[in-house]
Amino acid sequence: MKTIINILLSRNTLLKNAGVLIICLFTSISIAQNSSSNAEKIKAVFIFNFTQFVDWPSSSFSSPEAPFIIGIAGKNLFGSYLEETVMGEKVGTHPIIIKYFDEEKEITNCHILYINYSDDRRIKELLSFIVTHEILSVSDAPNFNKLGGIVRFYTEQNKIRLQINTNAAKTAQLNISSKLLSVAKTK
Repeated sequence: MKTIINILLSRNTLLKNAGVLIICLFTSISIAQNSSSNAEKIKAVFIFNFTQFVDWPSSSFSSPEAPFIIGIAGKNLFGSYLEETVMGEKVGTHPIIIKYFDEEKEITNCHILYINYSDDRRIKELLSFIVTHEILSVSDAPNFNKLGGIVRFYTEQNKIRLQINTNAAKTAQLNISSKLLSVAKTK
């Protein structure tokens, strides 16, 4: 399993074969039972790959050099792995950085937001706050898409899968690639 993850994480492989990689992740990599760290590593790779399969409006950046921000609200389950995955990477001309958010008002300056809350009420409050911003919301929460979130990770047959709420993506003015949509359940 470690070897497969390391191969998938090769920066050149990710950038050159992102479409193939995302499909491979869905079809061939199973999560070993009781291996939450492997699951979190795979999710970190997915989050990075979202930068390649989602288009943000140019208005979501203050300048051509402004950073592309991946935010985490709630407990960071990735450790340093998400930071290591995006280190030195860019989205176009925008360097990718990771930020940790404690307060909602800070989240407006973010492009992808991983929400790690289990309380539906708290998730709904946060999603209501960011709904008018161009933010790709991501979570593992079971009701995430029903609450208005865009991308939900879930496990099926020991594989990490995606469920995408296309209406929420449109509301956020995000264009999700058909390649990504083809490997996800859509709502």
